[in-house]
Amino acid sequence: MSDPASTEASMPGEPVRDPDHAQRTGRLMDAAPRHLRFWHRGQMHSVEPPAPHTTLLDFLRIERGDVAVKEACAQGDCGACAVAAACLSDDGQLRWMAINACIKPLAWIHGKAVFSARDLPPAHPVICALLARESSQCGFCTPGFVMALFAVYQEARDRPGSPVFNREQVLDAISGNLCRCTGYLPIIEAGLEMLQRPPALDFDQGLAAMRRALLAHRVEHPDAHEDLRAVLQRRAEAPEAWVVAGATDLGLRITKGHERPRSMIDISGLGALRTLQADEAWLTLGAALNLQTVFQCLAERWPSLGEYLWRFAGRPIRNSATLGGNLGTASPIGDALPVLMVLQARVQLLRWDPDAQRVLGRSLAVEDFILGYRQTALAPDELIAAVQIPTRSFNWQVAAWKVSKRFEDDISAVSLAVAWRRDQDGRVAAIRLAAGGVADRALRLRSVEDLLLGRRFDPAELRQAGEQLKAAIAPISDARASAAYRREVCGNLLLRLGAHA
Repeated sequence: MSDPASTEASMPGEPVRDPDHAQRTGRLMDAAPRHLRFWHRGQMHSVEPPAPHTTLLDFLRIERGDVAVKEACAQGDCGACAVAAACLSDDGQLRWMAINACIKPLAWIHGKAVFSARDLPPAHPVICALLARESSQCGFCTPGFVMALFAVYQEARDRPGSPVFNREQVLDAISGNLCRCTGYLPIIEAGLEMLQRPPALDFDQGLAAMRRALLAHRVEHPDAHEDLRAVLQRRAEAPEAWVVAGATDLGLRITKGHERPRSMIDISGLGALRTLQADEAWLTLGAALNLQTVFQCLAERWPSLGEYLWRFAGRPIRNSATLGGNLGTASPIGDALPVLMVLQARVQLLRWDPDAQRVLGRSLAVEDFILGYRQTALAPDELIAAVQIPTRSFNWQVAAWKVSKRFEDDISAVSLAVAWRRDQDGRVAAIRLAAGGVADRALRLRSVEDLLLGRRFDPAELRQAGEQLKAAIAPISDARASAAYRREVCGNLLLRLGAHA
């Protein structure tokens, strides 16, 4: 169990402190006016800060007249709104990603560059490959596919060597895009050949100018950034403000719930919350790291998790969604939560104490942090700073499975994660199980763990444990699955451990 007492906290990632992080951190978007600066169509733009609920899609379509950015689902599912964003990493290199403009607050684009399909010249290799393969049918979804491929094309161009794409990489790139005309095959073929086409040299020269402009912006406008301590102080002053990083969930509250926040605390650029480091005791994952980065790190250490993590939404959502956001929303079908529970992960929370004039922190196990349906132990003045996985979990075997209506780019009906160690006789020496979609929160299955201790993963043992599992959960019936179906499926997933006997 966790110790709830607050202690004076060091900042996340202090062992690898970057002296420039204080100049490259988060922003508070509230009543104080501040210009947003970003690169678009060949130059830096400076605009008055809009209302906090203004999305990037609305700005591009309404203010910039860019009708290539489509609105369809307005919830980040279909990819018709996809644009490509470029930002500078801490070492000054460009990082590319496809994002869903429909749920992205405009403030997020500060200090970055944004491209839509209208910004690519006809001679660009992505455009040429799609035209050669006759990849556009009705054309509505085409701009989103263009930008999904463009983002990974630019990523590949920046890697050393002679990059090529295989089919799996192309499928991953377009995993967040839906084609209503079922025209995937020519799009995949275009993705496989786009790197083999001659580059658009004039366009590439423009990208070099863009990088110089973004670097100059970083140097010229250090006052546009604050350090983590200042952000925590603002959080203490404005606990009602929305804390925004990827906004993949909060964006839905704007587009679908029609909520209108009065202020937002944007932590997407806060370097202190993007720590990724490992020492003898912990693997520390900053709360503002996007899930694409987090999942790559986890899959490198536990390759058996690769398929499960790859099925988490589509690539644009993984590019935007953050680890802290996935925890903070406390969805009962949040796919990361069961995995974090079985890996014995802990949540690091920070707050500013105005009386003591210092930062205080506490640490909770993930299962203690989640209190109920979209309820957490996060206090109004706290921020999720990091998730820490103990290095002792590196020696555990891990498996996870997900069942959903659609195999790709879909929310779970049921998920199950298991971590275990066995003794020399092949019996279970330690085991942790957690499930999603089976209660009002992601759930540790302690009674099933107790039953499997000291046993082998034999079919009879697993069937008995499966019956115990079905009795321990309390699923509901909804549009994704009935309660009876969820019980049966969750018990059946446990039988898959027999493959590890």
